[in-house]
Amino acid sequence: MNLAEKFDSIGRRVQYENPGYLSAEDYVQELWVWYLEGQEKLDQYLANGADGERMFVRSAYRVCYAAHKRDKAAALGMFTEDLCDYSISELRSLLDDVFDYDSWQSFAVKTDGPKGVRIEATSDRLASLVDVKSKLSELDERDYNLIIWKWKYGYSDAQLAWALELQPSSIPRTVTRALQHLQKKLQGPLKPRTEGRKAKSNAAARAAVSGAYEG
Repeated sequence: MNLAEKFDSIGRRVQYENPGYLSAEDYVQELWVWYLEGQEKLDQYLANGADGERMFVRSAYRVCYAAHKRDKAAALGMFTEDLCDYSISELRSLLDDVFDYDSWQSFAVKTDGPKGVRIEATSDRLASLVDVKSKLSELDERDYNLIIWKWKYGYSDAQLAWALELQPSSIPRTVTRALQHLQKKLQGPLKPRTEGRKAKSNAAARAAVSGAYEG
């Protein structure tokens, strides 16, 4: 994988989805800082073939989405977790982790230590997982089943088409509509910032995981 090209592609895509705040170059800079800080572990992902590269790219998108939320929250004077604007691509990324208990635990474990950008982004990610998980039950049965089948049980488009009695060619549009409905459920009032953010301790993060996760 050519990291410069991949980071440039990710940065341009996230900036296109979220105009008006960070530039594509800002996202690329975030990605290089992230990579250099965790190079040993990240290189192990890249050495693990196609599966490892997919995990690497997913993590890179998470870094960019966290940076966007952090910058937008600062501009609006908000708590990051109170921003209820999830892009469709971000929802796809979050749903990759919502049904994966190991992912929830990994975010909790990484929140120890002094307050800082990397820790704050991790805590924000956990808050986003809780938000998305809590709103799934508010979807209608068809949308809820589709998301459960696709992201929890890994149904292929062909399997989804059979389960929903649709043509396989219509599944991408159907999935996007379900995500749009989830996106609307996540929209809500924003709360003004009243005090500084505090990174969660391991105990607080694990409490959030145990209270919000359902296998």
